[in-house]
Amino acid sequence: MGNQILGSDGIVIRQGIYEQKATQEADLGRFVDFQDGRRFRYCKCNSEAGITRGHMCSAAALDGNANLVIQTSMATQPAGETEIEVLLSASVAAHLFRDGFLTIETDAGAGASDGYIYRIKDNTAGGLTVATPCKLILSDPLQVALTANSTLSLTVNKYQDVVVTPTIGETASPIGVPLIDITESYYFWAQTRGYAALMADTTTAAAAGESVSIGAADGVCIKSTGTTEKTWGVCIQPAVTSTYATIDLMLE
Repeated sequence: MGNQILGSDGIVIRQGIYEQKATQEADLGRFVDFQDGRRFRYCKCNSEAGITRGHMCSAAALDGNANLVIQTSMATQPAGETEIEVLLSASVAAHLFRDGFLTIETDAGAGASDGYIYRIKDNTAGGLTVATPCKLILSDPLQVALTANSTLSLTVNKYQDVVVTPTIGETASPIGVPLIDITESYYFWAQTRGYAALMADTTTAAAAGESVSIGAADGVCIKSTGTTEKTWGVCIQPAVTSTYATIDLMLE
């Protein structure tokens, strides 16, 4: 593949699957499919550490300051609004939740707003106090008004600031596997479906036909042994330990 990809909607993306870029060329989470069964999602690497090719990536850890926050003393946000103000546990940076999601967890009042989820176009900085709230710009209008009784959570786009999947504390969704080494804060394509090269664990490599999941080291694969692991796919071509196996990825 060259340095351009034609999306399913006919839009040309000027970044090939073997390229990384410092500037964003497509929406985060955008996917491209190939006739051979492979699928790739557009991601941004975190700013702390790069990602080695053939290692599984996961969504970044969630911001605890935006989880289950009751809107005490906040004014009612009427139904039909696409720009709303919310209270959080601490101030957050502008654009942190761009292309993320707002979930209404519960409403201690009438309960009419429970269970709604909205995509966030963008956000302003703030949120620590009623006087300095965080403004959200939503893709769709509120279906039901939010009140001071509403409890909400904000979730960052899972394709933003992705990290190598940790072997301990794997709580986030697996995102995909890059075909090349990725630099911190760069944009890249992560493979989510189809045949992929994935680093095998140092101790026990999976055999052909066995399901694989996180191994003893970050981002590497091993035969799935329990019910709590997130399965990544099926081993097609086994590998010697600490080398690359061919895995049929089934992340979506």
